[in-house]
Amino acid sequence: MPMEETHPAPPGVRKPPTRGAPGLLLDLVRCLEPADLEKSLLEALLERLPGATALVSLQGRTPRPSRIASDRGVHRFPAGAPVPPLVAVPVMDRGEMLGWVGYADDEALGDRRDAALAALREVAEAAGIPARNARRHAATMELALRDPLTGLFNRRAFEAFLDREVHAARRYRRPLAVLMVDLDRFKEINDRLGHAAGDEALRCCARAVEKTIRRADVAARLGGDEFAILLPWTTARNAVQLGGRLLSALEEEPLELAEPRPARLVVGASLGAADLEQAGGRASRLLELADLAMFEAKRAGGRRVAGGPPPAGPLPPPHLPEDSR
Repeated sequence: MPMEETHPAPPGVRKPPTRGAPGLLLDLVRCLEPADLEKSLLEALLERLPGATALVSLQGRTPRPSRIASDRGVHRFPAGAPVPPLVAVPVMDRGEMLGWVGYADDEALGDRRDAALAALREVAEAAGIPARNARRHAATMELALRDPLTGLFNRRAFEAFLDREVHAARRYRRPLAVLMVDLDRFKEINDRLGHAAGDEALRCCARAVEKTIRRADVAARLGGDEFAILLPWTTARNAVQLGGRLLSALEEEPLELAEPRPARLVVGASLGAADLEQAGGRASRLLELADLAMFEAKRAGGRRVAGGPPPAGPLPPPHLPEDSR
């Protein structure tokens, strides 16, 4: 983000006036996205103290936030990492701390600490209600885009991510793959062990997926027992290898069921991989090919990956516990 000029304006050139508290509040309440609110707060801080390094955290009552936005970009801090020296004022609403605004306590701040505190108090006072609104908006969007049972993204979110990644893959000529996942004998699990066991099998698959994928990957529950994983910078061959790791993760964490009687259940899945090159650059064809590969894996007995070279080593056939009959 460009910083304002710190020198006096040339004759005949007027600098834009600093927004007062009422005008600032009107500007901020329009910012529903947390990132937009951060940007507006940084701009307001720089207007009031040109040349300083503005800092914003909207992570609530967190003494050592993992993420701080500044006019120079977003800074991330691992757990326990020290936060650089700063002068800060909390952002409050209804007695709750929703974050803080601040300036880096460095040479650029110099002897302007009193002016910095005055600016921070003014901006923090205007930021309380907008910060609450942004938090509510983020929570609402999270509910709208997440599957409530597994916590993964839902179909609507997956389709939006797919459109974005297909566009990027075409533009930058980079690989993109999809891995479809369908649980083996899921109806039988529900019929013989009950819907609670079926729900736990879905959650087990979601946990295994989250353990296996990278930060850049997108995992979603499309509906029923069908999952999909969007894999940027990945070919179908690489997706098959990831599918093998996912099957191993499922094998390593069987379900321990207490009802209707104690039982141990290994959740199996059939997986299908395809990439955008195979699909001729079309998103709909990419999903179709991954689906076809997944059905091929299911027809072959399940607990395997189709669409490319199979993972190394044999995989045991899917099974249900005998003592649950």
